[in-house]
Amino acid sequence: VGSEMCIRDRALEATDGKVDEIWKLHRWHEHNIGFVKKAFIDGEPELPSLVVQGMNGVRYNNILSGLAPIRAITGNSMLTAFKPASVLVGAKLTGDVKAFKHAQWTYGGISENLKRAFKMMGDEWRLANSKPEAAMMRGRADLRQAKMDSFEAVEAMSEVWRREGNTGKLAMWNLAKGMSWYNNNKFVRFGINSMYAIDGFTNSMMASGAARSKAYLQMMEETKGGFSKAAFDKLQRKLYDESFDATGLLKDKAAKLASQEIALNVDSQLAQNFTKFIERVPAAKPLFLFPRTGINALNVAWSFTPGSSIVPVMTKARKVLSAQSIGEMTEALAEHGLEYSDEAFATLKSEYIGRQLMGATVVTGAGIWALQGNLTGNGPQNSGERKRMISMGWEPNSIKNPITGEWHSYKGFEPFDSLLGLVGDAVYFSNRVDQSLTEQLYQKIAFSISMNVANKTFLSGMEPLVSMFSGDEGAFNRFLVSQADSLIPFAPSGMRSVLNNALAPQLKDVENDWGSLMANKWKFMNPPSLMDQLDIYTGKPIRFHEPLTAGANAFLPFGKSNGDMEPWRQWLISTGWDNVASMRVNPITKEILSPEDRHWINNWIAKNMNLAGQIESMMNSPDGFWDRKLKEYKKARGWKKQKDFPIKELVVHQELSRIHQNAMKYACSALERYHSQYSQIGLQNLSLIHI
Repeated sequence: VGSEMCIRDRALEATDGKVDEIWKLHRWHEHNIGFVKKAFIDGEPELPSLVVQGMNGVRYNNILSGLAPIRAITGNSMLTAFKPASVLVGAKLTGDVKAFKHAQWTYGGISENLKRAFKMMGDEWRLANSKPEAAMMRGRADLRQAKMDSFEAVEAMSEVWRREGNTGKLAMWNLAKGMSWYNNNKFVRFGINSMYAIDGFTNSMMASGAARSKAYLQMMEETKGGFSKAAFDKLQRKLYDESFDATGLLKDKAAKLASQEIALNVDSQLAQNFTKFIERVPAAKPLFLFPRTGINALNVAWSFTPGSSIVPVMTKARKVLSAQSIGEMTEALAEHGLEYSDEAFATLKSEYIGRQLMGATVVTGAGIWALQGNLTGNGPQNSGERKRMISMGWEPNSIKNPITGEWHSYKGFEPFDSLLGLVGDAVYFSNRVDQSLTEQLYQKIAFSISMNVANKTFLSGMEPLVSMFSGDEGAFNRFLVSQADSLIPFAPSGMRSVLNNALAPQLKDVENDWGSLMANKWKFMNPPSLMDQLDIYTGKPIRFHEPLTAGANAFLPFGKSNGDMEPWRQWLISTGWDNVASMRVNPITKEILSPEDRHWINNWIAKNMNLAGQIESMMNSPDGFWDRKLKEYKKARGWKKQKDFPIKELVVHQELSRIHQNAMKYACSALERYHSQYSQIGLQNLSLIHI
């Protein structure tokens, strides 16, 4: 009893007096080391499980160990640069001379601002490495975990469990301690610590802008514009120093909100509700790893979306652009941490006008480029059809370089990648030969919106869920394997992803079983169970790049090289022909080919059947026969559905199916001869014949 009283006293201190009785002590410890009652639905989230928190920490550290810091610094830098650019563009095009001049003073002094920002980044890096838990509590909300304040109390209780022979509780506590040690390891925390340092850089840049803006307004009010640069610099430096407390924590409200918007960390009622839901239902955590980040990213992208200011959704941007009275302007400024003044409101309004104009420019240019076949979206809503298009050499979410002709991925080009994806999807669905725009319209809209949201890193866990609802049979297995993979210690999944992209970027022929899917997570080690997927038209591995390009792609946050899509390949995809699935079945035996046989057949077809040449001949037919038939079909189809007017009966599709099926028949005959001469079974049969 005495030892329990001593333990209770420690627990009393750790919980600020909440555990003041023995029964509360036992209940508190049950929650600390609980798993079954805490990992799925948690009835008391105010008492977090150190085991579940530790597992979440392992998952975060592993996922963010790869490109996350590079993506963070790229995203922060781009949004930081867009801030003055949008203000200057908005002020210039609206003719607001005062706002333009205010912005010039606010965003000047770049050299001094950068020096201060790099110093702050170094300070935050050292803090994150020396005091990881302290840095965690002042960093991004999505990355915060419960601090292990109860260590001494639970450690003392573990001695009681040891004496009583309660090995189960002792094992759970040792597991929690082990994960705590792992999660505070500098090597493991490199990705998260880097993000804290990067956010420190952004904090400093926004503090510089806020200080310069305040100094300008104050000097203008005091001197009516007759101030010197020396007096301005003296004041803005004083205001910058006052923006931080003694520990280096940013306290200026306007700068803090601006920095949080750039780091996608602004608090909101929706984010709070989402966080509370996940605390109640921890099983949903893998689907929504970064809820606040995702909500903020959507808000930022929405502010760049043309016409978003007239949609009846009261966002911060719409409040600013629709404000008329002084009260409305004051309220809009307060949401940005600013006090009312005509100059402050004019500058803020110019920023949102500039965002709309920049977004409109991107959408217009993307639409023209997509109509010319030079920009792709996410492809068809059917996951199987999308996979088959990729196996035919199609590249999703890509844009063609008009100079080199190469295709590059635009994923990660925040905040415009969602707009580019939506434009690419809209053009693709409207131009489809095999489906009218209205066929499965709601599925198309839902797919496009979800993929342009769920494909982002901060909501990547949603992608398997979207795929499951889209009819992808392998999505559930991929989801389970991804979750297991993210919890493997000392082999961070983010770092392995970089190695995969750098050393083995090509697609592998992966069966839908756990072993193959897990092996694909380690494909940089060239597991013997996985074969390269070969392009049946060229015989080359799909998505293979030479080492320098692959290495560059592995570290690029966006703009990755996707190689080339030849004109004949684009024409083939544009016909809507989708019979690649038949290339996985032996037309002679009617059996599904093994990955090894598919590899052999694709290589043989590429070398011997010249499918690319046959398709190119169809595309370039002198009388334009095949193109004319496609146009006639599309016109005759109108708004009919595929079941009423199937495209497989179109002469173009019949011809494409014929040349591919012929190639398969010849290849499978060659495969049989190969097996009879060179395979182990074939050699045994041959020896029996000789006998």
